[in-house]
Amino acid sequence: MHASEKIGLIAGHGELPKMLLERWKSLGYSPVIVALSGVTDPVLLHGHEGRFFGIGQAGAILSYLAAQNVRKIVLVGALRRPNFWTLATDAVGFMILLKLLLRRMGDDSLL
Repeated sequence: MHASEKIGLIAGHGELPKMLLERWKSLGYSPVIVALSGVTDPVLLHGHEGRFFGIGQAGAILSYLAAQNVRKIVLVGALRRPNFWTLATDAVGFMILLKLLLRRMGDDSLL
């Protein structure tokens, strides 16, 4: 990966996303942040390209990252297991959730 290349950061809770952003900045990378509503500290977006999404908006997240020319994505930070039965999803998020439920796969398979 070249230092000027954009890289996506799906940011969970905690200090690890902040630490990673600082490291990327020191190396010259251009991060694009996907902040998760109710999870990601809003301060993380200050001075960075990015926006908030609901955790079930997989299609919107992927479309946003593609529009930003992001080809590599890192998911980092703490994330509590959502209630899959009440999770608000878009079409892509719904298909992912449906596959998990039909295959009786655990939530670790989502990653």
